[in-house]
Amino acid sequence: MLEAYPRTEDVGGAFQIAPNGLRVLAELGLADTLLVQGQPCSDMAFRNHRGRLIGVVRTARAGHGVNILRAAVHRALRDEAQRRGIDVRYGKRLASVAQAGREAVAARVARSRGRHALRPARVGRLGTHRGRDDSLRV
Repeated sequence: MLEAYPRTEDVGGAFQIAPNGLRVLAELGLADTLLVQGQPCSDMAFRNHRGRLIGVVRTARAGHGVNILRAAVHRALRDEAQRRGIDVRYGKRLASVAQAGREAVAARVARSRGRHALRPARVGRLGTHRGRDDSLRV
């Protein structure tokens, strides 16, 4: 698993994970952890740059979302990846993915000073009505 930052303990602020995103994280066994560490919510409010309310999306029928610190999400994802034996590589970015048909076969990984490395790729996917591959390896 690649992480662009050299560390994730203090990266970013906070954001909201919508109910559909939380369902994907539930597939990975992370939803309950994130709900405890964040603030469950049932609506999404959108405001302009002056703070004026411009819209509300009622999501309660779809399930709860969660407002949470980015660092808490990073920590949960990192811990679960490591529990599953997946290496986390810090300071690396995915530059591109080569495909053969619909399958990812190689990943070009950005390294320091503009250098790149080509690695075999195995890309996991989750989604409604799709098969599931529980691993992501680059």
